[in-house]
Amino acid sequence: MKNNEKIPTNAIGFLWYFMRYYKFLYFSLFFMYLISRNIAVNYILPFIIKYITDTVIQGNISIKLGIFFGFIYAVVYSLEGLYLLISRKYSYKLDSQIERDVRISLFSYVLKHSMSYYNNKMSGIISGKIRNITKNIEKIISDSIIFFSSVIGLLVGVIIYLNINIYLKIVFL
Repeated sequence: MKNNEKIPTNAIGFLWYFMRYYKFLYFSLFFMYLISRNIAVNYILPFIIKYITDTVIQGNISIKLGIFFGFIYAVVYSLEGLYLLISRKYSYKLDSQIERDVRISLFSYVLKHSMSYYNNKMSGIISGKIRNITKNIEKIISDSIIFFSSVIGLLVGVIIYLNINIYLKIVFL
């Protein structure tokens, strides 16, 4: 970040101003959350359980098929656990880097003010506001990853269910 750049005043511009350097990390966390948490847990694992239950009820299950689907279930569930480990590491990295950039930018912005600005403010108000902004940015980033991946996961689920049931497709389309 350069000293002559102006910090945006609207919320989305402010977030993008600091996240633009870490967009690859943000979008990789987003897609990992989307695939492992939403699609795998909400759609693939229940489908595997339903398929195993249906084949047991019909009496068509063999030992090899049961072991295969049990293995697939364990792999998908383990990948979801692996995501948790990876996402904790990289979300902490993303949060700490953005927090550092925000603190440096805002403190350098505040230092450009005149002496009368500091005389009219109480001693801890300025640093408290900067601390509140950095903590809220961490929450906004993590909530946006969850929100947008949930919306896309919901759309994927609706597309899957519309392709499974022709009556739902007729009603919605």
